[in-house]
Amino acid sequence: MPSNEVKVLLVDDDPALITLFQFYLKSRLEGKVLTAFNGADAVALCTRESPDLIVMDLHMPVMDGLTAIRTLRRQGCTAPIVVLSSYTFKEGEECFEAGATQVFQKPIREKRFLEIIQQHLPAVSFASQGEWLF
Repeated sequence: MPSNEVKVLLVDDDPALITLFQFYLKSRLEGKVLTAFNGADAVALCTRESPDLIVMDLHMPVMDGLTAIRTLRRQGCTAPIVVLSSYTFKEGEECFEAGATQVFQKPIREKRFLEIIQQHLPAVSFASQGEWLF
């Protein structure tokens, strides 16, 4: 696998949602899609893989997303972290304070999800399937 290949880490405790987001990305993104089902696994995976972008849920077992974001930033992770979760206004503020780059409410449409990915990875080419995003 080329060392310059883009890596996106999806972190959510809902396997169906992870599968859906993987489908969105794998059918268009020329890169590697990594997955974790809780914050602790995400932190461990980030240490090994150094993803270029992290998409994180907040409400997960073992380690919640907010704690994972704080831990990643404390460990020096500079990748953009996009929170995609059902959250309260206060939790949204806490996400930014912890180091999240952007925060979005679930559910999210495919087109918007891919726009967010492309916004944070502008040099990444999306395969020509479906609608082009500009």
